Amino acid sequence: MVACSATGPVGIESVLAQAPAPPPADLGDLVPVDPGKLTVALSKTLYGEGETIGALVANGLEHVIYTEDSKSDCSIALLEQWEAGSWRPLRGCAVERLPGVVAIGPGRGRTLKIDPHSIHFGVKPGSLRPAFGAGQYRIRFTYRLQREPLTVEPLGTSSETFRVQP
Repeated sequence: MVACSATGPVGIESVLAQAPAPPPADLGDLVPVDPGKLTVALSKTLYGEGETIGALVANGLEHVIYTEDSKSDCSIALLEQWEAGSWRPLRGCAVERLPGVVAIGPGRGRTLKIDPHSIHFGVKPGSLRPAFGAGQYRIRFTYRLQREPLTVEPLGTSSETFRVQP
């Protein structure tokens, strides 16, 4: 099949290569959002040491956003700890694959859980000692507006701070 342009015939491969990629089928769950804002809402503001941390990333923006799933505990966000006057990211994702791209559509969200006993933080199975302890924390979510390129996420927002106590 050949399409026509102002400069003559164009192959369909050329036309398809210039077309924008369709949005992914999975854009997240329908969730309550703040219109015009991207939010990270915590499930609690006080956690016990060793308790799984939960949050909801909700997209109130008017466009799809993209992130990757290789951050803290292989989630879509980084857990950060306040230490010595600055935020220190607690990375950990021990899967042997490239990061997966995750889309969040307008009016949609993604729930995340970060388990301090996860093998992704180097905790041995059956260990009672969590990878991180008491302190002040936040969840940092970074994203981009295009599906590609991988690892470049210039935009972001953070949750309110929360505490982990013994």
